[in-house]
Amino acid sequence: VADNMVRTWTASASSSGGGIYSEGALSMSNALVHDNLVGASGDYVTAHGGGVYVRLGSAATIVNSTIADNDAYGVPGSGVSPSGYGGGVFNGGTLMLNNTIVEGNAASSFGPDFYRASGVTTTGANNLIGDGSDQTAFVNGVSGNKVGTNGSPIYPSFTNRGLGDYTLRD
Repeated sequence: VADNMVRTWTASASSSGGGIYSEGALSMSNALVHDNLVGASGDYVTAHGGGVYVRLGSAATIVNSTIADNDAYGVPGSGVSPSGYGGGVFNGGTLMLNNTIVEGNAASSFGPDFYRASGVTTTGANNLIGDGSDQTAFVNGVSGNKVGTNGSPIYPSFTNRGLGDYTLRD
């Protein structure tokens, strides 16, 4: 996926990957993934990766991209508590993230912007993670990464987010 935009307005029929579901090798550059929703109901009460989902055993590289305003929400079903992980990105495989903005996403349980499953590899530099709560892959100030928290998120200055213009203001 290069020089592209991925956007949907309705919930995904699956429980993972509202914008992009990676099962294999994914190379994404200069892309915008926004306003996607992954919802889970019935027998699927867990939603993963509102914007991007990297499946176990998959490898993904995301460079110079923006992942914003995506949602992952689980809804009640089968008497099990619902959960949503990784509103922006859910990494269940191997991920390299560089020069990328992941911000303004939401999840009903953990990792509003980014969530990494245990035991997987995540590397990257020069990223902005608006709310890095519930993840340990990226640390504020290390390798040029800027990582906010739930109590102190980082907001980039987009030109006009409301109209879908995610370019940065000068």
